[in-house]
Amino acid sequence: MSTIATNNITSTTGTTISVPTGKKIAGTDTGSIYAPGMVIQTVVSEFTTGNVNPSANATWTTVGPNVTITPKFSNSRVLLTHSCGGLIQNTAYAGVRFLRGSTDIGTHWGWTDNSNYIPINLDMINYDNPATTSSTTYYVQTYATQNYTTFHYNYAGFSGGGTRQCLLMAQEIAQ
Repeated sequence: MSTIATNNITSTTGTTISVPTGKKIAGTDTGSIYAPGMVIQTVVSEFTTGNVNPSANATWTTVGPNVTITPKFSNSRVLLTHSCGGLIQNTAYAGVRFLRGSTDIGTHWGWTDNSNYIPINLDMINYDNPATTSSTTYYVQTYATQNYTTFHYNYAGFSGGGTRQCLLMAQEIAQ
């Protein structure tokens, strides 16, 4: 086996460098091989506690999953994906948002004055530019203008049955 040390590989003809069939280029750690737009790493957090309410009316409350990612590159973007369902009744505005520390990364709103319970989709996608290679934690918070006890994050379903699972995923995207 031989070792080649270089800082640049270029093609002498054309614009493509080919790897022969059956051969592979293998990186030794996360992010060792990347191109702009590639996912460098993915971290997922699962939350299974059902029927979580905000702590009070008109108060942002940390609930559900949180996820910690350590970006490999300071110019990377972090794509955040949240999947969860809920149930609301006469809450007026109901919100869910991503936080990095105390920084609001994205807020999504629903609204109802319905006296009957109705489902609410709490799925969100946003991206962040944390500009760091330090450990970074993202949180999910909920909010209800009124009747906060009737906003059920990660609704448990009829008689508490069924599998409850909210997910929060952070993906580092190379730039």
